[in-house]
Amino acid sequence: MNQEKFLIDSNALITPSQNYYPFDFAMGFWRQMRRAMQSGNVLILDVVYQEIMKGKDELSNWLKEAIEHTTCKITVQDKDIIAKYSDVQNYIKTCDLYKPQALSEWAKREIADPWLIATAIAKNYVIITFEDHRKPQPQQKSKHIKIPDVADHFGVKYDNIYYFMRKRNFLGHKLICQFIKKLKQLRNYLIFSYAYCPAVSLTHCRIISLVSLQ
Repeated sequence: MNQEKFLIDSNALITPSQNYYPFDFAMGFWRQMRRAMQSGNVLILDVVYQEIMKGKDELSNWLKEAIEHTTCKITVQDKDIIAKYSDVQNYIKTCDLYKPQALSEWAKREIADPWLIATAIAKNYVIITFEDHRKPQPQQKSKHIKIPDVADHFGVKYDNIYYFMRKRNFLGHKLICQFIKKLKQLRNYLIFSYAYCPAVSLTHCRIISLVSLQ
């Protein structure tokens, strides 16, 4: 059975670095991500790379070093990818689901999203992204085009960073999930205590706020 190959969207790196796995707190995540990129099964499009480089931050520095001496950065200047890119552009223009400003945005050559879908179609890759469905309708056209909506049309597989971590056997992802589950259980217990015990302390209230995970 062939191993899945993963195509990384910029938000699959930007969102963790800003919200879940900051560099000063969770270097273990980034060490494992670096090893994953060296495996040959994790790929970064050149347009995604350039998008992240614009940040000129810790993530851009990390990515530049992480992919050095690897083959994980690939170019969209591939005849198969370009052909599928045309198919993607043709679909969004003719599906009658998107407003003109959405079409104009995706028509820009530097926008990575249509290239991600085109590459995934051409090479049978899995897109890793934090984007979710918007599910536009002809009677209510959307001003934003989302990867999952277009990917579904082309039968492209996509998932989020947690799916990727499980598939890549990231050390600690099970412990993290268990920890979050315990925090949610503690939150529910404290909320119950607050509801039925008027004497619940201010400290308990503060703990409820701290563990109220979305």
